Amino acid sequence: MPRAGAAAATVLIAALAVGAGWRALWAHGAGHAVSWRDATAGLREPLLTRPTARLFHRRADLAAFLRREDDTRAPTLPAVDFSRDDAALISPGPPSSTGYSVRIVSVTAERARLLVIAHETTPSLGTQTIARLTVPVRLLVLPKLGKPLSVRWEGR
Repeated sequence: MPRAGAAAATVLIAALAVGAGWRALWAHGAGHAVSWRDATAGLREPLLTRPTARLFHRRADLAAFLRREDDTRAPTLPAVDFSRDDAALISPGPPSSTGYSVRIVSVTAERARLLVIAHETTPSLGTQTIARLTVPVRLLVLPKLGKPLSVRWEGR
């Protein structure tokens, strides 16, 4: 009887692993490009203290988040029509100096998520930088799709 129980447990674990792998492949497949616009210029540079990848469905939620993260100044928000669009705030977190930036490579709607591929540009060795707190950030405006946000960083 113990061998039968062990065999059944092995079969169950294998089935769960195959199911989880299939779900991950299915969920992250069949993507299509999503149109978006960069609204970062209308945003006062927030001093985010950690990496951020958040999708906001309401203006009040974005403003509250920015006030919590940077209580030294009131947030300045760009025009976003939250009745039809969402805003995605993306940042790798604070670097040790100036010269860093974020470039959005692509935005794709997959079956179960909204995938943003971002590239963090770092200063080269010969670049003059200043040791001060800056936060490379991007605020994207994209259509409401009802999917959670996922960010994949390239160049890290």
